[in-house]
Amino acid sequence: MHGRRLRHRDGGGGHGFDASAVNYGGCPSDAPDWLPRACPVVGSFGAEDRSPLGARAGERLEELLTAYDVPHDVKIYPGVGHGFMNDHAPRDQTLLLRFLARVSGTRYDEAATVDARRRIVAFFDEHLRGSPADQE
Repeated sequence: MHGRRLRHRDGGGGHGFDASAVNYGGCPSDAPDWLPRACPVVGSFGAEDRSPLGARAGERLEELLTAYDVPHDVKIYPGVGHGFMNDHAPRDQTLLLRFLARVSGTRYDEAATVDARRRIVAFFDEHLRGSPADQE
């Protein structure tokens, strides 16, 4: 889920989704073309994310999902940068990844990570499990 772009329903072709999570994954320029048919979306972004995938993308996603009446939970975490859920040891990162992390403001944030994971699980529980009557 981390950093991946949004996925959408494909109109019944068998490759759709019932819910989606995006964590600092942006809001593509063609989003207005397919977001009206999107599945419910939970999104988490860092307010200090200086990449194109950051707070501005989260704000745009929130606006579009609201406009298209798509069920969603988008949160922009104050004081948090890009990749805030990535708790990787620097020795496990390539030189390029360390450079990109510095440019984008990537840094792990435990409090935001715990909250984002809680929200994702709750959102998926709501949108994927259905009501108890549906499971009988």
